[in-house]
Amino acid sequence: MADTFQAQVAHVAKHSAPMAPRPNGVDDTETIEWASAKRVPLRPGKTYIYRGAGIDTASPYLIGDGTVISVESSSGYVIDSNQRWGRTDVVGIRFIGGKGAIRNRYTGGNVAGMHTVRDCQFIDYTECAVSHNASDMPYWRITGCEFRAQTDTGTIGVALSGLTDHSHITDNRFLNEQYGIKLCAGFANMLISGNDFIHFTGGGSQKRANLWLVPRGTDWQGNVDAGSGTVITVNKFGGENQQTTDVRILITGEGAGAANGVALPSLTNVGGYVNGLVFEHNNIGGMTEGVPFVVESWTPNVVSSVFGHNQFSGSFPGEFLHFSGDAPTQLAEVTIGPFTRQWNSASQVMKAANAGLPYLWVETRNTEDPANMWPGGAPALNQL
Repeated sequence: MADTFQAQVAHVAKHSAPMAPRPNGVDDTETIEWASAKRVPLRPGKTYIYRGAGIDTASPYLIGDGTVISVESSSGYVIDSNQRWGRTDVVGIRFIGGKGAIRNRYTGGNVAGMHTVRDCQFIDYTECAVSHNASDMPYWRITGCEFRAQTDTGTIGVALSGLTDHSHITDNRFLNEQYGIKLCAGFANMLISGNDFIHFTGGGSQKRANLWLVPRGTDWQGNVDAGSGTVITVNKFGGENQQTTDVRILITGEGAGAANGVALPSLTNVGGYVNGLVFEHNNIGGMTEGVPFVVESWTPNVVSSVFGHNQFSGSFPGEFLHFSGDAPTQLAEVTIGPFTRQWNSASQVMKAANAGLPYLWVETRNTEDPANMWPGGAPALNQL
């Protein structure tokens, strides 16, 4: 019998083999889409070529074990859906090329099951590796993955839209994106932990950020749900190839773009809020006088948040939180510090932007030198 796709499917059915047919090395679109529909794994260690229009399904499924998918599809994505997803299971796949790997264009509410993306690699993509556009889509689990875009201009690793309750982005590596993680207006109750953020290239004049947070205005009840309950902790923000325009966290609105995964920052003064954010116990490496601040905000409304107990490897930045748009004009209950430094003998006092305003509670304690814990005689807690 000829070794056709149909023959291999018949062999799988006859022998009850819980696995997809072998790749043919030319165009494995039919095999990949069949495996996704039947919810059976692709073969371990094999390389498949995808040239389809994108899998449009209500429950995406692609499971492998060191399996490679070369993305040569007309849409630029392997999973490209405009449906409400019940659940997502994408595990153990190395995606190479394309615009990205996983995209959901559905814009309505999508409160359903768990969306798991685990132990995958996203290599040489040119737009966004994982994105959705729903107004409410909680329960993402993105863990143990590597994101390495083809370029650090116009690329995003993960872009989540709308409400994101109880979503976790943990233990990943973001290596060459212009923006590692993008969280749109309404993000809340998230855990971002154990990730490694590095720039493999030196970049140019473009602004790059490891995390991009989009502010949100008040809802119909006057409430703000943008950042509340979100914890960013135990991440490493590497100092490799940092440029003077780079920041660790960028807070600003969206510019033009047809979808969440392609809309880039506006970098203009915006309204809206980010509140209830906790940024603690992270390691921030390679800060130099050329990298002026850690957090850059284009809204004055960063409120009820904590940025403390972080460790710097190298020099402190000139400012931790900087307002590039309008300056805050009211008490906002933001705590900055304390910080420690891994190495560097010179003690410095951390500064904050707009220090003349009754805005920030800043604890500048430097624990590297107990004899000089409060440089300049600063108190333990100082309201600027």
